[in-house]
Amino acid sequence: MKKTVKLLFFAIATAMALTACSDNNPERIMWEVTATPSENVEAFASPDFHPSVLINASPGASEVTLKCTNYADIQLESDVDSDGFSDTDCGFTLARLSANEFKITFDEWQPAEPGKDYYRFVYFFTMADGTPVSSGMTINRIQ
Repeated sequence: MKKTVKLLFFAIATAMALTACSDNNPERIMWEVTATPSENVEAFASPDFHPSVLINASPGASEVTLKCTNYADIQLESDVDSDGFSDTDCGFTLARLSANEFKITFDEWQPAEPGKDYYRFVYFFTMADGTPVSSGMTINRIQ
């Protein structure tokens, strides 16, 4: 009985792994990230992690540019405006530069509540052969 359960578990796990690696899955959104000045902001991008972009910005002014390298048209999921928005709590503005490029401008910033975590999640998406593809980003203001 144990051998049958193990075999069944192995078969299901193998089927799931092969399905996940099939060519039918669209390519993840790939980002080229530029962050300046480096003493005020760090930005990392990896499609293997969720969220795929992590930005840590100090209270100083800085900029981060995100450019999608593998899809021509990326949409910003926003309840305000799909071309960008401002977050006054975190002190930044996100704006669309082109169909697949965005810029985040961080203002000089003082937290309203010292010691509180200030962050924002942002989601981007596109369609690949009728299949939605998404990418997340976390923006942290570090005190």
